Amino acid sequence: MFLLPASQDRNVYLELGIAIGLGSPFFLVQHHEADIPPVLDALSRYTKGGLFRTMRKELAGQIEDYDFGVVHFITDLPPAGSQPQYLITGGGLIEDEDFEGSITDALGSSYPHLQAVSLNQVLGISSGAKTLLEQLVEFIQTSRFAIYRVDKECSATTFLALGISIGLDRPFLMMHRSNREVPLNIRGIGMYQFPNFVTLENEIILRHQNFFNRYAG
Repeated sequence: MFLLPASQDRNVYLELGIAIGLGSPFFLVQHHEADIPPVLDALSRYTKGGLFRTMRKELAGQIEDYDFGVVHFITDLPPAGSQPQYLITGGGLIEDEDFEGSITDALGSSYPHLQAVSLNQVLGISSGAKTLLEQLVEFIQTSRFAIYRVDKECSATTFLALGISIGLDRPFLMMHRSNREVPLNIRGIGMYQFPNFVTLENEIILRHQNFFNRYAG
């Protein structure tokens, strides 16, 4: 069970993404003041009222009826890493263009066969047969790898996508700006800290050469 809070707690979206990637059943409770990412609009959610006493009574009945927001499509995914592309997520920050440009410029010269696709591009693709969430899961599954900026200020959608990568067991890199905080649930996990975008462009391949040798070829 996940409570989608008004604060858009990044830890909650990370854990929800992991559940989606694993194909685990879940029940979503949306706080009455929460503004959730559009990628989740197609999922059923409990959204009535704001009083916990009322919620307890109504939720008990729904849970007994197994009214879960289950992601069933997870078992029918294409082969992992089957497309010459990678996902890059700037985090929905004003610096997205600089972050994504530094990485794509560096990787483009060494791996010209790979196409970089931003999270906004993935979610901007219109497909009448699939929801935005289905498109995102399939793109992460078929991409060679993903690169996530994980500053605490990055969007909830970024951490949802990161969780999906974890749940699907797909390769990814995490990086954040030096002296910026990251959400609690990923503290202590290895990630690259970059002081500026020039350094990021100059160092990303050198510092992650083994990763790119394995997944970018």
